Amino acid sequence: MPEHDSISSPFASSAFPPADALKLSSAALVRRQAQKLHRAARTGSISLAMPALRLLQSTDIFPGQALSTLYRQRQKLQRKHFLRALAVQAGFADWESLRPQLDQLPVEAFDHFKANNEWVANINAWFSNEQQAQAHAQQYGGRVYRVGTQAVVRSVEALQGDADRVAQHAA
Repeated sequence: MPEHDSISSPFASSAFPPADALKLSSAALVRRQAQKLHRAARTGSISLAMPALRLLQSTDIFPGQALSTLYRQRQKLQRKHFLRALAVQAGFADWESLRPQLDQLPVEAFDHFKANNEWVANINAWFSNEQQAQAHAQQYGGRVYRVGTQAVVRSVEALQGDADRVAQHAA
């Protein structure tokens, strides 16, 4: 049986095999990520809930709400809040603006969802902005992924490992 999500992560769950293995559409991938975030925020321990709540705070879904207040009121959170946060993180005003565009967006546009879950087995170079990441990737190779306001560079070796893992799941 293939191992997936074996490392504890705010977005990990054995109920969610790697997205590459499922061949999900962009819309399904975004909904799946919102489901993971929602579950982590509502039912997880504080260490699991905080990354999901920080996403809500950083995308201003609840303007002026302190993180501690969000944590205390986390049972009131709904999936729509996380869909909106993911849309804002992707550069859209809200979920309603992103949803019609999802059919035109490639699944690869949401590869950054793997950063907190599937990429933890490799050392990844993180940068405070995409420009710094692009400069690093040009010099050393790799692929840049925007994750919120930050960016991560996956090395060529890590990308090859990802491709090998997908091939194993497909076999």
